[in-house]
Amino acid sequence: MMSSSTTKDQAAPAQPGAGGLADASPLATHGEGKSQGLHGTTMSTGLAARARPRRVSPSSLGRYQRCPKQFFLQDVAGETRHERPSPRLAQGNAVHEALALFFGLAPAQRHPALLAKALRASWPRHRAIDTFCSRDEEAEWGTRALAMLARFAEEHDLSAIPLAREQWVSTRLANGVEIFGRVDRIDPSPSGKTIEIVDYKTGKQRLSNEALRSDTAAQLYAVAASAEYGRRVSRVRLLHLGEEAGELEWRPTVAQLRAARRSLIEHTNQLQGEVRYTATPGPHCGWCPFALHCAEKDRVEASDLEPREEVPF
Repeated sequence: MMSSSTTKDQAAPAQPGAGGLADASPLATHGEGKSQGLHGTTMSTGLAARARPRRVSPSSLGRYQRCPKQFFLQDVAGETRHERPSPRLAQGNAVHEALALFFGLAPAQRHPALLAKALRASWPRHRAIDTFCSRDEEAEWGTRALAMLARFAEEHDLSAIPLAREQWVSTRLANGVEIFGRVDRIDPSPSGKTIEIVDYKTGKQRLSNEALRSDTAAQLYAVAASAEYGRRVSRVRLLHLGEEAGELEWRPTVAQLRAARRSLIEHTNQLQGEVRYTATPGPHCGWCPFALHCAEKDRVEASDLEPREEVPF
C-alpha cells in the first residue's frame, strides 16, 4: 500500500466477466486508432470509451497520477514491459513474505530469531539470476533486510493474531469501477467491532500522518477492506522498516471513509474520461518499464535552455 516497493497488487485474481484493464487493448482494435502526440498518446473517443478501466488497483492509480502515458501503455494497451531485476524490489518482497510467514505461526512459536529464518526461506523466491551483481552485493542487501526485521521485532508486537495476511480486498464504486488490492495484514481492533490495516514499508519514501489521510492507496484499502469485511476500518498503520524506522497512522471516521469513497470515484472518473494520456517526464522515467520506447522521457523545454550560472561569453 501507499507507494509500496512491492508489486503486491499487480496480479489480482481475475473476476469472471470483470476483465482487467488490458481487456480492451487498442493494439487489437481496427478501424479506430490512436495517435502519438508530441507529449503523449491521443485515442479516438470511441476507442477511449471501450478502453475505460473497470478494475483499478493502487499501483494503476499511482501510475496514472505519476504519468498518464505510462498508465496507458501498461494498463490500457498492455504493452510489453522492459524491466531490469531490482535488488530493492527483491529485498522488499522477501521481507514482506517473511513477515507474512512469521505471523502465520502460532503466537507461542514466534521467537524473533524465526524472522531471520523466514527471510532466508523467502529470499530465493524473489531473486532472479541477474538481480545482484555478485554474491557480496546480495549479502549486503540481505544483511540490511535482516536489520529491518530485527528492528521490527524490537519495536512492534509479535503476538498479534491477524484476521488475514496478504489478503485481497475489493469493492465496486458507484460509477461501476471495481477497486482492489492486497493488504499486508488485517488485524481485529481491540474491541473486535472494527478492523485495522497494517502495511509494511521497506522503501525510503515517507508520508506524514496528515498526508496519509489523503493518500489514494490508503483510502482505497480502507474503503475496500471495510466493504469486504462488513466492518469499518478504524485504523490504518504504516510500519516503516528501513533505517529511519517509525510508524504512521490514520484513524478514519465514518465521515472520512465516505469522503474517501467520493474521492476515489472522482479519481476513477478522471481516469475513465482520459483521452490524451499525456506524458509527464521526470525522475520516475529512470525506472519506467517503457522508457526505451518513449521519446518524451528526454523531452527538453525552452525553459531548460536558460543559463543557471553566468558564463564568460
